[in-house]
Amino acid sequence: MSDVFDEGEVRKSLEMAKEVELQPFEQAVARMAREEGGIDLNDKDIIAIHRVCNLCDEILRKQFNGKSSGK
Repeated sequence: MSDVFDEGEVRKSLEMAKEVELQPFEQAVARMAREEGGIDLNDKDIIAIHRVCNLCDEILRKQFNGKSSGK
């Protein structure tokens, strides 16, 4: 995994994601994560982590799809 994700880049992505204004549905997701999931973070931190996880998932998908198609 270390060759796929650079720790510095992930941290930078988290900080950038925290600066973006939250959409109403993201605010609702963050509220649910706190109330129902017991996550003790503020809305921006929860959504920043979610955004970076989605980005990582997209990177892994592209790599997996590239390898499976012989690229």
